[in-house]
Amino acid sequence: MTNKKYLLLLAAALVSLSSCFKDEPLNMECDIETAVVHLSNPTACFFNASDTMALITRDYASDVIEFTNVQQYADLSAMAPEFTLSAGATISPASGTVLDFSEGGQTYVVTSQDGRYKRSYTVRFARPENVYQYNFENYYLSSDGKYYIWSDMAPGKTPNWSTANAGYAFARSSAKPEDYPTTPDPNGYEGACVRLTTVSTGSWGVMAHKRIASGNLFLGSFDTSKALTQTLKSTLFGLPTAKKPLHFRGYYKYRPGEQMQDKDGVDIIGTDSAALYAVVYKNHDAAGNPVVLTGEDVMSSPHRIALAKLHDVKYTEQWTSFDVKFDYWEDIDPERLKNLGYNLVIQCASSYKGDLFEGAIGSTLWVDEIAIDVED
Repeated sequence: MTNKKYLLLLAAALVSLSSCFKDEPLNMECDIETAVVHLSNPTACFFNASDTMALITRDYASDVIEFTNVQQYADLSAMAPEFTLSAGATISPASGTVLDFSEGGQTYVVTSQDGRYKRSYTVRFARPENVYQYNFENYYLSSDGKYYIWSDMAPGKTPNWSTANAGYAFARSSAKPEDYPTTPDPNGYEGACVRLTTVSTGSWGVMAHKRIASGNLFLGSFDTSKALTQTLKSTLFGLPTAKKPLHFRGYYKYRPGEQMQDKDGVDIIGTDSAALYAVVYKNHDAAGNPVVLTGEDVMSSPHRIALAKLHDVKYTEQWTSFDVKFDYWEDIDPERLKNLGYNLVIQCASSYKGDLFEGAIGSTLWVDEIAIDVED
């Protein structure tokens, strides 16, 4: 091959390669992926140094990012959160801009790399607000209008209750809000209550071997980025507690579905049962690293120190009261408690093994007037 022909072929290849690069589509995502504040003395602002990193769960129905466990008298007038974003995205105000958060949250707008999409976030710093009485009267539709969210916090606060409804949205995107696994019911023990139902996940569930979705309600948050591939890790259990929990109580009704099945849809012998339990665990390990229990380890983690569990939840059409004492196998450390070093979990589910996609379609649990009695 002559040098001239070789150079012509090389030039053509480079033009073709350049064209491929030019045709590469620009990123359409406009998400905040991490948020952190760098402080010279973190514990002057937060209860724990690790609280300088906000927990972002990628719940696409929520546009609030919250730095939690802020000290009561911390100065929030000059905070400069820094963010990492979706590839190529930009943010306004810019990452690291000093802003006043003392009167509430600040709004940030993220624009995708291709410039076609924008997403507004409210970033705020939250002082602890413990709530131990839950009546489920305060519920509303998610920002996309697909499913319901509950909160017993003051208006403007991040909801303290979560569900796996956001995960169900992937499987049955056309479902109406009342068809989701966890929905409100006006006929509670007093006022409204929460209805949790084990439902089919349709054709997606058949392909994924995840044929049912158990209705669930828990203290904590739900990470949608793990909902399809790491389902058990998508439930992030627990919120900090400033007081020692003593009793877990409330009211429930339960109706098991007709036929138990496993994750492959094969009928199995047995009767479905609901889950109603509460857990206390240490939210930092010995090295000071934050700990969040998930569906994988909420009943097995060595960080747990107490459990209050209602065993063998059976059929009852009448509102039935329960009152379960916390069983502690490790003493509460007063100093750790003072610094919000313990998390409280409450978990309610219509199928006890629903996290393993085993249960009976139609199993329904109603819960209302749940409370945690705490030590004064």
